[in-house]
Amino acid sequence: MSLALSDHIPAFIPNIYQVVDFNASQQSAPFADTTRMVRLSANQDCWYKVGADPTADQAASSFLGKGAIEHIEVTPGQKVAFVKDTTAGKASVLEESL
Repeated sequence: MSLALSDHIPAFIPNIYQVVDFNASQQSAPFADTTRMVRLSANQDCWYKVGADPTADQAASSFLGKGAIEHIEVTPGQKVAFVKDTTAGKASVLEESL
């Protein structure tokens, strides 16, 4: 099967970078009006949750392994919260827009 030029996946442009220090649940700043995707990574195992006022915990959040990269779709104005698995660390949040 071949794809037409119009069938391509849109390219997202990185435009805002945040670092979130986490131990207990810690939120990012709200995402910009143009943000549609975020790229997450962390230097320690952690849990994350996205929402208007999220609180990350180990019971109802998504796991992000040390050094892993996760791309997730978001809505402008949302935030992402991180909490440690066993060791405090830093998370990278790269906002991307079309």
